[in-house]
Amino acid sequence: QERKRITHIMLDLEDLGYEIALHWPIYDMQSPSHEHNAICAVHDMDGVRRCDMLIAICDKPYNYMGTLAEIGAALALGKPVIIVGNMHNFIFAYHPLVVCMDSVTQLMKAMEERHGH
Repeated sequence: QERKRITHIMLDLEDLGYEIALHWPIYDMQSPSHEHNAICAVHDMDGVRRCDMLIAICDKPYNYMGTLAEIGAALALGKPVIIVGNMHNFIFAYHPLVVCMDSVTQLMKAMEERHGH
């Protein structure tokens, strides 16, 4: 269900003209296979390397360990990050390359304005 919501957000961003570097919701993240999980981890980091900006949707009660790793990787690569949700207890939410937003609605409005719509 959450993956469907994130996929819809990705599609909405594509409709605005943005390119998504990695469509991660298509991956089966629950696989017990070490090899499968290793491939997913490599694809995730490759997606961070290829992106111009990382958008992290963190607005649900969930353990965002993978997302936090991706945020750290993006910041280490000097890429801007948008975090949607209450991540004020996360020290990197205060990094100069990070912008925090309260909602997906706020994100979409900002992305529309940024892209000139």
